[in-house]
Amino acid sequence: MRLVAGERDNLIMNTVPRFQPANDRVLLLAATAQAFKVAATTIATPASIDFTAGLVNMQGQVAFSASNASVLTRVGNVATLTSGGMVGDSVTVTATIVVDGLTYTASQTVSKVFDGVTGNSSRVCYSKTSLSSLASAPATISTEGSASFPPLNTWGAGTVWEGSPQAFGAGESLYRSDGIFNPASGTTSWAAPYLNALKVGQLSAITADLGRVTAGDMQAVTIHGGPGYAHSTPTWPTDGLGGFHLSAAGLLIGNYNTGKYFQATPDGNVYMPGVKVEGGLATFSGNITTGSGTGFRIEMGPTDPIYAMWAGAGAKNDVNAVFYLKRDGAGYFGGALTAGTLRTAVTSPEINPNAQLVNGPFGSNGGLITVICSFAWSRTLGSTRATYTAGAGNTQAVVRLYRGLAGGPTDTLLATSTFTGPPAAIENTIIFEEMSTCSLGVSGSFTFTDDARSNADHTYRVTVAMVEQAVTIGSRPGADRPPLNAVIQRLSNTTAE
Repeated sequence: MRLVAGERDNLIMNTVPRFQPANDRVLLLAATAQAFKVAATTIATPASIDFTAGLVNMQGQVAFSASNASVLTRVGNVATLTSGGMVGDSVTVTATIVVDGLTYTASQTVSKVFDGVTGNSSRVCYSKTSLSSLASAPATISTEGSASFPPLNTWGAGTVWEGSPQAFGAGESLYRSDGIFNPASGTTSWAAPYLNALKVGQLSAITADLGRVTAGDMQAVTIHGGPGYAHSTPTWPTDGLGGFHLSAAGLLIGNYNTGKYFQATPDGNVYMPGVKVEGGLATFSGNITTGSGTGFRIEMGPTDPIYAMWAGAGAKNDVNAVFYLKRDGAGYFGGALTAGTLRTAVTSPEINPNAQLVNGPFGSNGGLITVICSFAWSRTLGSTRATYTAGAGNTQAVVRLYRGLAGGPTDTLLATSTFTGPPAAIENTIIFEEMSTCSLGVSGSFTFTDDARSNADHTYRVTVAMVEQAVTIGSRPGADRPPLNAVIQRLSNTTAE
């Protein structure tokens, strides 16, 4: 280090030091505890908590406040909160002071916690055994302490009761006893044991009364039973015995070889003596008899060489028959035909937006005639080389009903009804092999009660005037397949008197 020399050095060394003491202001708040702990005896620890305000670089009187209207007492800059003066489970104490127009605050939050009364606790113990079962008496036993277990040989010879399940092998079972420890008495009460687990070499070693079993989803490879189905294969018994078999191959009941059987295949076909149902079509090859004994009955079947169908009572012959059809083509009906309601029905399948049909002339008893008119029309378009765009509006049909009497013209308008179909249903696709499709349709019916009450011949005429919703057909690339344009139309008229 060089010596101080020169005018500049002397000036620096002789300058008075210039330092400003720190003047930052801080309000601190300290609490002697953060919580009141209230025991089961309702005595709080600690009895009170002190909040001390500390002032840094300032002086004055601090104001205290507490949330929830809790009560504070203060001595100087120390506030005290007692457990009894605390309102609620949590309270915030705030200290405030104003110095030179500035407000300084600090806060502390304390809580109140409660201890509950120690209650009973559950316990379990286990014992393995080779016995077939353990006794159920005594129903309960008591042992001292929270770590005790039932004595040796309790509920069965050789039983050792422990807190964890013991390892056990085939032919052995594991029993469990549930206990309750009471801290007030210092004892554990153990209940009679029950079977907890069982290990066997095969399930046939188990004999159980299952009672009622409810299962969400059960899957089995094969279920079979009965003396004829000791085997698990889906074949009919050859020993003349019966039973059942159920598997993925279908259901077999009885024995085909004895002529008493029922079979259902996985694809829904059903077979039994004299009846088979294949693809939804029922075929009867056996005899069918309604009724019993010699009372009134209907008989039909392949075994009678004379009658294909016979109805009557008593012995089966021509004299006792009300009706019969013979295999040689002869027939007989010995009853009477009675006309009740007079009915007519006409349907026109003509595909024409202005189609009409005529029902009659037909006779009348001069009563009320219920007339029903219905119309149904649909068009289905499809093409692998087209797209479809629906125009405005909907397909609409106006159906009118006219009447004529005694051979006169059918120009008396009786009723008119307008039917409106839904908008065209269009599904366009860009897949080369698939068709774009467009479906249009309209249908409806109405009923009119004709009160002419005339005995003259009646003739009804029904007309339709239909306007099809416009559809614009565009082009697109696609497979070379014939387009689809299928139209179905039905105009119908029925009467009932």
